[in-house]
Amino acid sequence: MPIRLYGNSPKVEQALKLDEHTSRKIAAIIIYSGDIEYFLELAIWKLKAIDPKGLRPITDAKNVTDLIKLFESCAPDTPNDTKPHWIHTWAKAARSAYIIRNTIAHGVSNNMGETITFMRNPRWHGEVRKREFGDFWCDSNSLDMTADSFATLRRMVASIAITERTINEIGQGIAIKALNEASSVLGIARFNSAKFRMLPSISSRARIAQTSLGRRGRF
Repeated sequence: MPIRLYGNSPKVEQALKLDEHTSRKIAAIIIYSGDIEYFLELAIWKLKAIDPKGLRPITDAKNVTDLIKLFESCAPDTPNDTKPHWIHTWAKAARSAYIIRNTIAHGVSNNMGETITFMRNPRWHGEVRKREFGDFWCDSNSLDMTADSFATLRRMVASIAITERTINEIGQGIAIKALNEASSVLGIARFNSAKFRMLPSISSRARIAQTSLGRRGRF
């Protein structure tokens, strides 16, 4: 088949260090992000008592950042001397999660040593961009913890959307411990590329990345 001979995905996967474990975890992160967005809309409908039948709901055509904001607005008020409601923690973690998701989905793939990376909005040619540079390094430990964190966000918002449990019942025990850990993991994962950002200049980064892009057999 021409696509097998010319595209030769196995060769590209090998060059990118895209092994079975890495591929599975990246796929899980992308799948979970789609699920989260779906359940997020349903959760907002439930918490705001919206019946969408025959109507265009306020969530329609909203990007995920706006959906997260709407969801966070559903958090009950808490006394000043207590911790913020877990919905605020979920929203903070979700914002970090979707930065990671967008870096994977919209960034250029590369491999640095034995690790596949995704880089979004690079400035390797001296150009000016509206959005900040972002990258995600897919080492095994980071991928495992990031996928588990996405799964935690998914499970909690799905529990609101499709079960009869209240938000207070959902936000107890191991679920809250997992959410707090997920928030920390995702916040760190956003900035797990310190090694690359410490390189001396944009031109140096460009030479390193573009040399790797050219020699990995992708094209």
